[in-house]
Amino acid sequence: MLVFFTLAFVISWCGWIAVLTLGNAGLPFLVLVAVSPAAAALVAARRSGTSLPTLLGPWRSPAWTFAFALMMPVALVALGTVIASQTDSHRQYELPASALTLGYFAQCLFANPLEEIGWRGFALPRLSERYGPAVASLVVGLAWALWHLPMFVWAASPMRHFPEFTWAASLLAESFVLTWFYFRSRRSVAVVSLFHLSVNLAATALGIASFSVNAAVFALAALVVWRIAPPRYFS
Repeated sequence: MLVFFTLAFVISWCGWIAVLTLGNAGLPFLVLVAVSPAAAALVAARRSGTSLPTLLGPWRSPAWTFAFALMMPVALVALGTVIASQTDSHRQYELPASALTLGYFAQCLFANPLEEIGWRGFALPRLSERYGPAVASLVVGLAWALWHLPMFVWAASPMRHFPEFTWAASLLAESFVLTWFYFRSRRSVAVVSLFHLSVNLAATALGIASFSVNAAVFALAALVVWRIAPPRYFS
C-alpha cells in the first residue's frame, strides 16, 4: 500500500509542480496528474502479482448497479440543492450551475476511470481486507481529498473558490457510497467510474448550493444503503 500511495502522490505532484511553475506551457503535464492513481496501481499491482483484469473487476456486473450508479448522483445532488435553497432562498451557490460542454465531458470520461482504477480498484479492496470497509472508505476518502489539494491553488481551477473543509466532507461521504457500489457490483471499476462521472456531470449541470448540505445528503445515502444491503464480496 505504501508503494501505491507514494507513487500516486509523487507522480501527481510532479505534474502539478510543472503546471504551477510553467503556467500555460505546463498544461500538458496535467496528463501526469490524471494518470497518477492508475499508474501507481499498475506498478503496485505488478509487484504483488495482481493482473490487470483482476484490478479492473468484471465488466458484466448486475445491470441495476450501472443504472443506480448513473441515476443516484443526479438525485442526491438535486436533493441537496433543493434543501439548501429552501433553507436560504438568497443563498449563492458554492458551485454555480453551468452548461455541460463536450470538452468537460471528455475530460471526465478520461480522468475519472483512471482515478477509480487506483482508489477503488487497487487501494479499497486491500484496505478493506485488513481494516474493514468503513475504515478503508475513510482512508481512501482522505487520500482522495489530499490528492486534489493542488486544485485549490491553481488559478485556472474553479475549485479554488470551494470551501475546503465542507468540500472534503462531501468527498468523504461519496467515498462511502462508492465503497458500497464497488462491492455490490462485485468489484467493478466500471460501475464506480460511472458513479464518479455522474457526480461530476450532475454537480456541473445542477450546481451545488452548499457543500455541507451535499455532504449530509451523501452521508445519509451511504448510511441507508449500507444498512439495507451491506458491502460484500470481499473474497
